[in-house]
Amino acid sequence: MSKIKNLHLRLCISSVFCRVLEKPLFKHLSQYCDAQREDEKIRAYASFVAEIYEHGGSLTDLVCRLVFEDENIYIKSRAHSKPINAQIKEAVSNELKVFEELSALTPCDFAADMGVEYVSPFSSKKVDLVRRYEKRIKGIGKYGYGIFSSYGMFRLSDDNEIEPIVSADKTAISKFVGYENERNSVIANTRAYIDGRPGANTLLCGDAGTGKSSTVKAVANMFFDEGIRLIEIRKDQLHYLPYVMGKVSENPLKFIIFIDDL
Repeated sequence: MSKIKNLHLRLCISSVFCRVLEKPLFKHLSQYCDAQREDEKIRAYASFVAEIYEHGGSLTDLVCRLVFEDENIYIKSRAHSKPINAQIKEAVSNELKVFEELSALTPCDFAADMGVEYVSPFSSKKVDLVRRYEKRIKGIGKYGYGIFSSYGMFRLSDDNEIEPIVSADKTAISKFVGYENERNSVIANTRAYIDGRPGANTLLCGDAGTGKSSTVKAVANMFFDEGIRLIEIRKDQLHYLPYVMGKVSENPLKFIIFIDDL
């Protein structure tokens, strides 16, 4: 049995991180390992690499991201200091080591497996995924888990699901001119919220184009690394506010619910 097929079989028995295997990267890997003909294997490899390219070109970074985003029983229990039995702890350690092996695969590994001289390249490196995962759990209030671990801004979709805004505004607070006192009040209020002190609900009012919405988004960007996430809902979705708050109430991150043009 080849190295890659053996690794794939070990991935398939993942129980804690089983949802990670539903992602496109792993479906393409499964197609690669299940391919009976050479052309099928080559096409599956091309799709596997195309998925890596979609996320920056690093297999290691993509595997780590998918593992960190996974909302599983272990990370939710750790986030809320719930007891975890020894079997789950053992499974987590073993499964992370397999994902670690996957993240270190190289194009040369696939070329050797297919018996060809050249395949589309991607980058990878050796990482200690067990240590990285534990570090994120210890800082769960800043890193979060699930979709909230990778994105800073979200919206409520027409299907009433909280979804990430992939092309979110990257405005930095340092780019603003004027209204320093007003912005400093928003920053101070957000800092109080992060530090566990009383924070006020905030209404920003003023003429169009004065930077009200941009200020809110810039402050969310400013405090991303300290665990702030922003969820935007439209005024016609206000009746879903209790639903949104219920969805995030147990999450260790801190959320700004943003209603524009109220």
